Amino acid sequence: MAASSSELYSARAIARGKTFRSLFTVHEHKQGDVYIRLMSGLNSGMNNVDTIGEQRYSIHVSPNSTEYNVIKRTLTVKDKAPLTSVALTNAVKVRTGFTHIFSQSFTDLTSRIYDRPDDGRPLLPLNKFDQRKQTLMLSLFVGYLDADFPKSYKEMITVFHTKFFQFVICSDVLDFPSTFFGRTSESVTFRPEDFENDRDQAHARTLMEGYGPDRCIALARSQHKQMHIGVLEILLVNAPDRETQLLYQSLLTRRLREQEQYDRKNDILPGYINMHQDLRVDLPLAPDR
Repeated sequence: MAASSSELYSARAIARGKTFRSLFTVHEHKQGDVYIRLMSGLNSGMNNVDTIGEQRYSIHVSPNSTEYNVIKRTLTVKDKAPLTSVALTNAVKVRTGFTHIFSQSFTDLTSRIYDRPDDGRPLLPLNKFDQRKQTLMLSLFVGYLDADFPKSYKEMITVFHTKFFQFVICSDVLDFPSTFFGRTSESVTFRPEDFENDRDQAHARTLMEGYGPDRCIALARSQHKQMHIGVLEILLVNAPDRETQLLYQSLLTRRLREQEQYDRKNDILPGYINMHQDLRVDLPLAPDR
């Protein structure tokens, strides 16, 4: 991340028995680029020990384009080349609304990587939750500065601004116990000219267009449902006995059916979200678990 950037905000939630848990920080470069830095220290994937050195999303002013801003995701682990993905959006410069940056389901937040003393920085408040019974999830969107985003949804809506961008956090709690692993996903786009037929080219262009608040909420809810499905899939594979396996299989079947119906009803476009990244804390679990 650029050395000349300054930290503007810290997004924090409150887990049972814990003070504020820092989930990500917001930094702004002097030219206006914004860096969203997720807390590092989790392991990448479920079957290895690659500890994440940095996981960030950068939203660029992109002065060479009159229509699009670049959103870039960077994930670094020790001794490996950084993993990156990119999305383009006209949400800001053409004022078409908002676009999705990333979604995340969190661990139980008991790991020390979420510790951070109060340093006087402005806080972005998120949900309180009981990790014994609930899982915290959020989605982050970016749009043009004076775009309206109502707070009338059941999710908690947190809005903050930088020099050129407006950001909206949609956070919610799922009535399912937190685990020692989480999941994150981000949006990607594709060059229309890379596709041969008109339908796929039109689809690729649609992915780069902004949309309104209702669409943001629909996409956030879809992603939160999808990430819960991923949690159930991991729990199913690691079920300790047949009875537990059947329970998770039943829940998974129901959630998959609900997801399909929800996405069809809300016309959630396929191919919009990049491959999910599993995140987990080191074992053993935190002492208070």
